[in-house]
Formats: sequence, structure tokens, C-alpha cells
Amino acid sequence: MASCKKEVQERADVEIKEEILNKLNNLRVSGCTCGTDIMPAVKKVVWNIALEKTAKAHAADMVNRNYFSHISPEGVPAIQRSRQEGYAGLSIGEVIARNYTTVDEVIEGWKASESHCKAMMDAEFDEVGAGKTGTYWVMDLGRKN
Repeated sequence: MASCKKEVQERADVEIKEEILNKLNNLRVSGCTCGTDIMPAVKKVVWNIALEKTAKAHAADMVNRNYFSHISPEGVPAIQRSRQEGYAGLSIGEVIARNYTTVDEVIEGWKASESHCKAMMDAEFDEVGAGKTGTYWVMDLGRKN
């Protein structure tokens, strides 16, 4: 039974990864409006496993310890969490959300938040990883060099 549950979760993780990567890249290559600012098209990002692990761990931590913040209760930011997962990139941006059930909903929610929208459209970033626990979502964007 546990192995079946694990397989279902792994399949869901792959679907979320593919959907987020596709929807984020479609947004990036199309450009959009964030708040009142027109954001031009930018290059696509590629998936990064260390950023995925960082995002998944942060989503799980927020659920398990009942908080909602880019900073852990101990004051640990995304860049430090990503280093702990082996990410060697130069910079990190993070978007978080809760109470969304689908990738479409969470991407639309992030687009509706000016700061999250601008993070997704930031030309500096060329890598991404994301994860979900319950209805908590985290996407970490990074720049490798």
C-alpha cells in the first residue's frame, strides 16, 4: 500500500513539474503585465533538481509547522535553504502560495501578485524548481552563473 501511494505521489510530482515548467515558460516567452508594468518576453528557464528539492522542502515545512512565509521561523531565507540542497547558483527568487489546487490556479494567483509576477518574469533567472504539499506551493527561481 505504501509503495502504491509513493508511486501516485511521484506521478503527481512529475505532472506538476511538467505543467509548471510549461506554463511558466509560456508566460516568460509571451510577456505579460505585472501590476501596471509591462514585462517583455524573456528566455525560458530549465528545471533544476536542487531548486525542486528546496521548494518541496519549504512547502512541507510550512505545512508541518503551520506558517506561511519566505523565511522559516528560524530566519532561514530561500538562498540558504537552496545551498543546503546543493544549489550553487548566484541568486534566488521565490514565489509561494496557498489554498490553490491546480497549477493553472496557482500560476494565475502568482500573476495577480505584482511581486510574484515580476519574479517569474525576471530575465536574470534561468533555472526553476517547484513543489507542493497539500495546498502550499513554492517555486524557486535561480541563476546558475
